[in-house]
Amino acid sequence: MYTTERFSRAARIALGLLAVGFSSLATESRAQSSFEFQAPNVAFTLQPGVFDFSLGFSIEQVAGPSAGTLGFGMGVAHDPSLLSILSVDEGPALDVLPFPTAFFTTVIDADGWAASAVYTVLGSALISFPVPTEAVTVTYRAGESGSVDPTDSSPLTWTNDIGLPPIMNLVVVGGFMIFPDFVDGLVAFAEFTYVRGDMNNDGNIDLSDVFTAEDYLFLGGPTPDCLVALDANADTSIDIADLIYLLSYMFIGGDDPPSPFPRCGAALPSDTFECEEHLCP
Repeated sequence: MYTTERFSRAARIALGLLAVGFSSLATESRAQSSFEFQAPNVAFTLQPGVFDFSLGFSIEQVAGPSAGTLGFGMGVAHDPSLLSILSVDEGPALDVLPFPTAFFTTVIDADGWAASAVYTVLGSALISFPVPTEAVTVTYRAGESGSVDPTDSSPLTWTNDIGLPPIMNLVVVGGFMIFPDFVDGLVAFAEFTYVRGDMNNDGNIDLSDVFTAEDYLFLGGPTPDCLVALDANADTSIDIADLIYLLSYMFIGGDDPPSPFPRCGAALPSDTFECEEHLCP
């Protein structure tokens, strides 16, 4: 594996060579195969000092017949006043290769990162992305440039402007460069994070949550550790309507609980209840 914080000329040439040839079919290839690059949306509870966390950036083929990729390029910008980057590494998607990646090159700037991967110069290895699969893993540090406050957030925005020359967001399929659609992400910070509907704070959404809320509301049971999680319909009150809402979601195809759901997330500005303890980081 070849890794560097400066853009490797050899890797750029290799990625270009994979995309050479059959140019008359490029338009047809793009029409048949469509990819999406996805950045995560995450929220973290504020911690004193600096703290580190890793995020995965994924690729998914969203249209067309299954297409094996020969390589890809990625680049994502962030707010340098809130985040810095410690490392940019190969994601689990590349673990399927039977040998080390031929080229994996990275660029780390103050306001973002970029990476390019060429699985093999001979083009004998392909990776498909039928579902969102983490192609690049990035370790960030928060708080290094100063204190992070509640409600602070940093967009994670796909960009073609990192590197010299820049690394483009693309995948290589059958000798063609295909330019993906993008789902931008966000890193948010809050005084606490939780999952709406996880009323008993066990990491699952099931009937036991309804029983916890019923016990608290009607049977004099203890106050749950994360009271705001009981507001399943996010109407700023906790009552029988929340139990009905959650039962409807679980058994008759009702609407999902509002954010944060189904993963840990920051409290909404409208949330009026506290969360003394939750399993979220």
